[in-house]
Amino acid sequence: MSEEILDQLRIKINKIDAQILFLLADRMECSVAVAKAKKGTTKKVFDPEREELLFQDLLDQAAKLNIPPELVRRIWGNIILASRRRQRHV
Repeated sequence: MSEEILDQLRIKINKIDAQILFLLADRMECSVAVAKAKKGTTKKVFDPEREELLFQDLLDQAAKLNIPPELVRRIWGNIILASRRRQRHV
């Protein structure tokens, strides 16, 4: 593989990483909005049924994309944990 191709691939990866960060920031903002919407209601921040449905949907999508399920569990487990922590401070 030539250095030029390798450099192009690395640039592409860097752009994808930047997009992932932007999307993650957007998701966290949505998470805060959800917490604000739940305030004053009987709904709790932690909704295990919702999280289970989310995980199952993500795992189904990952299987179609040939992404290992354990990777999805680790990544989204951390994302959901961070979202819950942020929601508690709303």
